[in-house]
Amino acid sequence: MKLLVGATIAAIAVVAAVTVASGYDAAGQSSGPMAWKSEPVRIKAPVTLPHDRTVLGTIENTSLKLLVVRAKQVRVLDTEGEQITFATVRFAGAPGHSVFDESRRKGAPLPDYEQVRIGRVLALEGGKTRPLVISWRETNGRTAEYLDYGEGRLALPTTETP
Repeated sequence: MKLLVGATIAAIAVVAAVTVASGYDAAGQSSGPMAWKSEPVRIKAPVTLPHDRTVLGTIENTSLKLLVVRAKQVRVLDTEGEQITFATVRFAGAPGHSVFDESRRKGAPLPDYEQVRIGRVLALEGGKTRPLVISWRETNGRTAEYLDYGEGRLALPTTETP
């Protein structure tokens, strides 16, 4: 009997540890180390661009390790889990451009520190925050629901902020 009780307690502890480590929120929508620091804002689309959507927010690395994510590898997924192709992700609060002259680089990639500076790459220590901007075009009634960044998913707001 003691063995059974001990095994049950151990199993419960493992399930609890996995649930906490996976980062699932109360609704079970988001997973992984990236979480919204505060409620993100979904901006109402202008009349001239009725299918365009933008979400602004601040994310936090809830893990203890460095989180590195390349924006070009992040996918915006609809309610069916399919990728929305017209999407842009930037880990920056404002648009920026590189200080490196494109014509002089001759196809060489931007240095990592420059990609972090302009928001193409997220390099975020545990417990730190960074702005996040996501924009996409909804077509054929497909609504964005998640941001898939490889190590997890981040739930997106589905209604515009008034």
